[in-house]
Amino acid sequence: MAKDPVCGMGVKEGQICSTYEDKKYCFCSKTCKESFDKDPAKYVKSEGKKKSGCC
Repeated sequence: MAKDPVCGMGVKEGQICSTYEDKKYCFCSKTCKESFDKDPAKYVKSEGKKKSGCC
């Protein structure tokens, strides 16, 4: 099951989705999709960025 990047809720893929940097993101509602579409970088972790700490 996919995870809504805005609210963290579990969602079925293919319902309400957007594509950002060649990756598909699915949402629980149109409201979450609209929030994501306004500023996707806010909700997507940069893969090139290292986490601080032990993990």
